[in-house]
Amino acid sequence: MLNSYRDKRYPIEGLIEFYRPLFVFLALISIISGFVHFYRTVNEVGWVNIASIEFDEKYSSGLLSHVMILSRLAFIFLFADLLFSKKKYIPVLLLLMFLIVFVRQVKYHIFGLVIGGLYLSIFHKLLRVPIKKLLLGVLVAFFLFIATYYVGLLVVGGDYAFGKEPQRWVFNLFFTYLFGGPIGFSEILNDPMYPVYSLKEIIGAPVNIYRFLIGEENLIDIIVHHWIPVSNNYKMFHSTNVYGMVGMLYMYLGPYLTIGYMFLSGSICYLFLGLALKLKSVIGIQLVFSFIMAFLTLSFFDLFFNKLVLYEASLYMLLFTTIYSVGRRVVRFAVVQHCIGFSKY
Repeated sequence: MLNSYRDKRYPIEGLIEFYRPLFVFLALISIISGFVHFYRTVNEVGWVNIASIEFDEKYSSGLLSHVMILSRLAFIFLFADLLFSKKKYIPVLLLLMFLIVFVRQVKYHIFGLVIGGLYLSIFHKLLRVPIKKLLLGVLVAFFLFIATYYVGLLVVGGDYAFGKEPQRWVFNLFFTYLFGGPIGFSEILNDPMYPVYSLKEIIGAPVNIYRFLIGEENLIDIIVHHWIPVSNNYKMFHSTNVYGMVGMLYMYLGPYLTIGYMFLSGSICYLFLGLALKLKSVIGIQLVFSFIMAFLTLSFFDLFFNKLVLYEASLYMLLFTTIYSVGRRVVRFAVVQHCIGFSKY
């Protein structure tokens, strides 16, 4: 089997067959952890607070929340696996993993899953993106977006959630989010407050990991609390605290370091692309590339390279796939040696 996924005639078939047991196992672990963590969180904060900040803080912290990161690996791989193998149990796993991520209602987590799966599928030529599918994808993105808000609205009540004003509010909010980053960036270019030249907000994830390991409680806040209007229509919600990837970099690094950071980010992305093309049997590198590309696709909205999930999930992608691959090699070698030794008798 190890050699089969290196066969040039059927490269994707052997690759998926070889790694499928690992990702099905990781999917089950993440799903069980997610539902247990959701149950515990709801018991603490109550059902009526599912869409609250308190729920998000509880659900995004603790050991089980880190175990749930395994869903990123499994979802991206199994998304491509579904397109290839059409196995009937895979949609169930994908749906359950999607739910444990969706319930937090953080959009970059939700879209990162789906877009990552799309990139891995495109990388292996399992999916083409004609205009009709692209338009359908935009429509799906719209419904995914508004669905994150309907969780909170339905807690208030079904009659309220599907009333006229909430519909207008959610529809307006979608376009505010869609264009808020670029418009926000254009606004802060004339804001004397920026740039502030503070690198720590940009590399907040590794710095926070280091501070946590040494027991320091003073962690870096990577959320921008400076809101600016993006429209003259003040009757609806038209403010933003996101400025796109470039805007966020400009705010804290200035124009020249922003250029350097973007060049470095592009170089890293191309490095993983080159490795993925050269080492087509190493699924971990392909997963990291797909994950990075998913966040780059969302970079019109914000900078995501200072978020812990990108580092943690990427580490898991490389670590677990390497352990699994080496483990299967060792087991196969041991079995072969045992059979050879047995045949001598």
